[in-house]
Amino acid sequence: MSKEKMLERIANLEYEMFERLKMKNEECRKENTFKLMRKARFYPLSEETLSSYIQDLEIALMHSQNLLALKYKCIEFGFMSDEIADKIVKIEVEWMKELKRKYPRIVKDEIEDFERYLKCELLTFSKYTLEKYYRDILEMKKRGINMAELSHLYLFNHLGYEDLEEVGK
Repeated sequence: MSKEKMLERIANLEYEMFERLKMKNEECRKENTFKLMRKARFYPLSEETLSSYIQDLEIALMHSQNLLALKYKCIEFGFMSDEIADKIVKIEVEWMKELKRKYPRIVKDEIEDFERYLKCELLTFSKYTLEKYYRDILEMKKRGINMAELSHLYLFNHLGYEDLEEVGK
């Protein structure tokens, strides 16, 4: 399966879960918007990690579990700590801060909101997927790649922009 097909599969599986939620944000309820945002979110990850996450989603659906419902409950009510998730969050928060400094018009959300959302999302991943995700993050960091920037570039390219400079200055 190609990477783009894997991203599409993740977006479809998550949307299936998302449709069951009673969300108030109408923009997020738009299927195309939701799917593009989710594909952009996972675009920088390796195919091995994407495959593992697809398996997490499929297993959850087989057992009538909704990982997105779990994520939003975690956001609302709090969460437990996880060493790997904490390490990932620390790196990704730094990347988001860097992106916000470079392109203040692109990143408007509060970093604390991003941090909480990310932590709760990571806690819905299997340990196996989380370990693969962490490996991807460490590899990107080692190579000087900012995952937040890659995700946003994917998103804005699909919205017709050539680069982040065009959007964010």
